[in-house]
Amino acid sequence: MTALGKRKDTYYALICFFVCFIPRIIINLGIKASTGGHDDLGFLAVPSYLAGYDWSGVIKHTSYYGFGFSALFMTPIIKIFGGTPFLMFQIMWATVAAFQSLVAVAVYYIAYDLFEYKDRNFCAISGIIMSYLTFCSSCRLENDSVMPLFIWGIILILSLLIKSDEHRMEKTICLDLVVIFLQFMHTRSVIIWIALSIVVIIYRIMEKRWPVCPKTYLAGMVIGTYLVKKTVSYVQTVVWGTTDLANSSAGLKNQLLSGAESGSAIEYIRSFVFLCAGELFTIIQFSNILFAVGLVSILFFLFDKIKRDDRKSEFYSLIFLLILFMGMLGASGLYWNEDARNAMASGEFSKGFFYLRYISTFAMPIAFWGIALTRDINMKYMALLSFFYIVLCLFVISNIGALPNQDLWATFASKYKGNFKSMLTQNDLSIVSIVSLSVFFFFWLLCRKPGKIKALSMIFLLVATFYNYTYQIQNGAKMWGESVYNSVDGLRTLNTAFLDDFNIYCNDDIQKYALQLSYPRIAVKDYEDYNGEKKSVLISRDTDGIKKTDLYYVICDDEVIYFSDAETKKSVLERINK
Repeated sequence: MTALGKRKDTYYALICFFVCFIPRIIINLGIKASTGGHDDLGFLAVPSYLAGYDWSGVIKHTSYYGFGFSALFMTPIIKIFGGTPFLMFQIMWATVAAFQSLVAVAVYYIAYDLFEYKDRNFCAISGIIMSYLTFCSSCRLENDSVMPLFIWGIILILSLLIKSDEHRMEKTICLDLVVIFLQFMHTRSVIIWIALSIVVIIYRIMEKRWPVCPKTYLAGMVIGTYLVKKTVSYVQTVVWGTTDLANSSAGLKNQLLSGAESGSAIEYIRSFVFLCAGELFTIIQFSNILFAVGLVSILFFLFDKIKRDDRKSEFYSLIFLLILFMGMLGASGLYWNEDARNAMASGEFSKGFFYLRYISTFAMPIAFWGIALTRDINMKYMALLSFFYIVLCLFVISNIGALPNQDLWATFASKYKGNFKSMLTQNDLSIVSIVSLSVFFFFWLLCRKPGKIKALSMIFLLVATFYNYTYQIQNGAKMWGESVYNSVDGLRTLNTAFLDDFNIYCNDDIQKYALQLSYPRIAVKDYEDYNGEKKSVLISRDTDGIKKTDLYYVICDDEVIYFSDAETKKSVLERINK
């Protein structure tokens, strides 16, 4: 590449990053508190431990939630800014925002330099769309928020290995390290080893050569898996106090066994199919149909372009993504099967459509090919896809009801105070959304040649994706954050110095999480663990108990402090009133 080309790449990469990063930072400034409750606590369990805080009283009532990313990046933030929680969270969210924004840069580089889509504007806009096409906002402290970047990182390394044998050992080691790091982040990442290994074997059979250094790859997989298992077991014991936890391999195995043993085989299969179909439908809705177009485009690409030597990087990346997604879809369907059966038995069919977070990380990259590969597909197939999609949506709406959390115009209408909202029902709005998006895709596919109309259609798609992120994902997190903040809002009006010198208990989950995250330095305990010790304080939303004892202090309508004894009450009130 020429020096001019490298400079252009740099400019485009910077533009991609800041177009994704700056809006996220601005939106996050309006959020006052943690937005994830127990997930945030699980995510920050190891960093808080490494930073010297004692959150064990709360952590042991949460699920194991990985620690690779959070331990590396959040520990120094907690250690330095733990005394100022608002600033601490803003810096944490900015870190997550940076990783989500880097997705745009990675996609741009992969599309332009490796897959050789020679329209820089197309590659840049595609990257920005992929950055915003996430089911987790930047203010949610969850591994799912940052995992997409690492999935694109695997695609990048795999493509580089296929493109050239140069530095194959180093690339293989990098590939191993990324997957091992992802396993430290979340147990379900073990499926990435399976998908990668299948792709490596397929490549060896078809191309008569190994894409990786086989011994190095195998050694990394075996040693890495062993180290992850031992380290996770140790961390669970030290930080959570037990190894029998959800989100662990043992928890997953127990869930699958108990689900398989309950109910008939036919009912089990029926609910599994129902849940998988629901997740697929929800992903299609959430991605503005991009995911469905991507799947169809990929199938045609695999069958029609299989002998194209110039598209090998794309070809094997697609195989990896399809195996990964289908494997995770199946695992998710099995894991949540019991919940799906209970929902079906109670007639709440829409509950089969909301477990998107667990597979969206692996599904959204497929939507990229929904944008990129349509130029290879015959229009009539896309027309049939849109038609069947509309029919499917109408069937779901008429039999199950609208899915407002995944609907474009319904969210808009819910914010509009005029007659438009009263004129249309929720189901009507879902139909409007489906039809309008499908019509847009007809228009978009008809204008595949470069030009102003094609550019405008890409911008429309970008706006629709940003809308989904801002008004559904980010606003949803913001509303949860406000709930968490308000649960201890009254406490903030007091002199809270007493929290440092007394045993602090809480009996409300949201309030408990909010209390720990709002005051990181104190050791909050769950009221279930109270053993009658003196110098103890219970911060509660329960106002009914105040009639039974005078050992209380009313902060506001829904916040009360209860005291273990009269001496503790007197001492605490003296500090509050200082």
